[in-house]
Amino acid sequence: RPFTVLMPESYRAAHEHGVERYLATGESTLLGSVRQVEGLRKDGTVFPAECSISAYRSNGDVVFTAVLRDVTERRRAEERTRLLAVALESVADPVCITDTAAAIQYVNDAFSRQNGYDIAEVLGKNPRMLKSGQTDPAVYAALWQALTAGRVFSGTVVNRRKDGSTYAAALTTAPVRDAFGTVSHYLATHRDVTEQ
Repeated sequence: RPFTVLMPESYRAAHEHGVERYLATGESTLLGSVRQVEGLRKDGTVFPAECSISAYRSNGDVVFTAVLRDVTERRRAEERTRLLAVALESVADPVCITDTAAAIQYVNDAFSRQNGYDIAEVLGKNPRMLKSGQTDPAVYAALWQALTAGRVFSGTVVNRRKDGSTYAAALTTAPVRDAFGTVSHYLATHRDVTEQ
């Protein structure tokens, strides 16, 4: 059966035209590249795919080899990642993500607005740069005890902004696990609760 049984109707004419042009001229815009296309399953459902096509001659005939890869799960993962990134940027509370050595890997715009630091100034730094010296050391000990046990910590700390002013922050820090269940990062929010 023709290769076109694997593609939606809307792709078929262009595919056939491309094959005819290649056979007549030896020119193709598709050969040797990976293209984002749609595939067609036997049941008629369409799925996102990547396709790469190559051609070679065998006994005077042109033989085409196509690799069609279903990328449905990858697209879903990319969409989840995009939504999470938008959510982190959109949330009103400051968000900070560190690695397990407490080096800042990510902060959102709310973090920068609340603390006065540009994002570039904090990446790779330790969140202790926000310590004011006004928080009981037992709070930080409880925080690390919870995190190293894989638990969420919630408490109140007094943070210092870049300009030296301080504010009370409701701090929630949680371990983030990788696909194997190992803690790979920590995520923290620092809501300003000075008025409360």
